[in-house]
Amino acid sequence: MESKKKLCSWNGDDSNKSIENPDKLSSLPEPILHHILSFLDMKHVVQTSILSTRWRYLWVSLPFLSFDHAVFLRCLESCSPIYPYKKFVDFVDQVLFHRNNSIIQKFKLKDDCCFPTHMDSWIRVAVWRNVEQIHLQLC
Repeated sequence: MESKKKLCSWNGDDSNKSIENPDKLSSLPEPILHHILSFLDMKHVVQTSILSTRWRYLWVSLPFLSFDHAVFLRCLESCSPIYPYKKFVDFVDQVLFHRNNSIIQKFKLKDDCCFPTHMDSWIRVAVWRNVEQIHLQLC
């Protein structure tokens, strides 16, 4: 006799129906997801956009922006020492460009290369978005 696997359903009855497991994390309200993402560097936050359609554009409204050049470099270990900084600058520029019009509560920049031209424009964008906190850790 062939044994049948019983799957649990959400309403408590046992059946042989295949039930798709819902993504409980994605069903959380946006402010809670933003809080969870606030613990990550923006490089990793943007990477979460591939998780599901719910996460695809969640990063564009994130009120906590954290850019760490060292974290970014670890993602680009095979590049030359100069080229990764251009990629970092382009990444920060693109994140700020694609953001929606929501305010920035916290803008954090950790950079060991110190190119003031770019930092000046990034800080201006944060101020323009009514930033509440700015944390800079420079060379």
